[in-house]
Formats: sequence, structure tokens, C-alpha cells
Amino acid sequence: MKERCECAMCRSVRPADEDERQMSPELTHFLRLASSGAGCGASSGQRAATKLADTLCDLVPRLDGKAIDGLMEFVRIAKDYPSSACDLY
Repeated sequence: MKERCECAMCRSVRPADEDERQMSPELTHFLRLASSGAGCGASSGQRAATKLADTLCDLVPRLDGKAIDGLMEFVRIAKDYPSSACDLY
């Protein structure tokens, strides 16, 4: 079982006692995919979400705000134009 992340971002979306913080449907969907991607019968999308979530948790805390904004732009490009995204770096 994975260790529970205690970074500020994870704590900010984690339910606090009975007063649960609401997550967007998109975040809930991604987290559901990511948490189910380790099993044998996982889809390629579930496996991708798990790998991405693991990588983001490890590396994003090292980035500054401007780099995170750029990362979000890169994600949009990679979704719509995957081969172009690979050529960018």
C-alpha cells in the first residue's frame, strides 16, 4: 500500500473531519483512475493516470509556480498534439 502523502496540496483536498472539502468531478475522476491503475486488469488510461500521479507527486513540489503554469500548458498540447509535444523538449 502507498504511503499517505502529507504535502500541502494533498492535505488541501483531503476531507477535514466531518466538514468535507468538495473536489471537482474532474479531479475525482482522475483520482479514481489513478487509484485503480495498479491492478492486473487496469486499462491503459488507468495505468497512465497511476504513472502520472506518481510522477507528479514526486516531482511537482520541486517546481515553481511559473513552471507549473507551463506544465499545464504542456499537458493541453500533449493531449491535442502528442507528436508536437514530444518535439517541444
